[in-house]
Amino acid sequence: MTRIGLVGGLAVLALACAKPQLQSNVFFDHDADFPAFKTFAIAGGTGGTDTNRTLAEKEVRKGLAAKGLRAVDAGQADLLVQVDLGRRAKVRLSGAGSRGEYAGIVIGMRTRKANALVWQAVAALTYYESLDPAVEIPKAVALALEDFPPS
Repeated sequence: MTRIGLVGGLAVLALACAKPQLQSNVFFDHDADFPAFKTFAIAGGTGGTDTNRTLAEKEVRKGLAAKGLRAVDAGQADLLVQVDLGRRAKVRLSGAGSRGEYAGIVIGMRTRKANALVWQAVAALTYYESLDPAVEIPKAVALALEDFPPS
């Protein structure tokens, strides 16, 4: 499994975003032993303001704790979690003028021991006027983590 990244993830979701609604895609290693993962640590990320990054990381911690995982130091974690935030202008492929922007989050989880990407979710939306990160980030994280761990 390869990491698709924020731009790639936004491009995947762009095809599905005909109207301003939150969309999500999940990619995971079907051979990973998800029940064996008991602990996690936030281990980096990119994009967003400090305030938005702090909020996103807090929501990821809360979401994973609700799934039964315990936050620990990175050196002890089963999973290292990267949280990437991004935004980019929407481009129309028809050649007509573009309008709106994509905003999204990518949550990737790697095993600490093997550094193998085992799970990744991309949640994004298209917006045209303004976006309230304090409202949209928690919704995006909840949607992204909805199917974690995969069954």
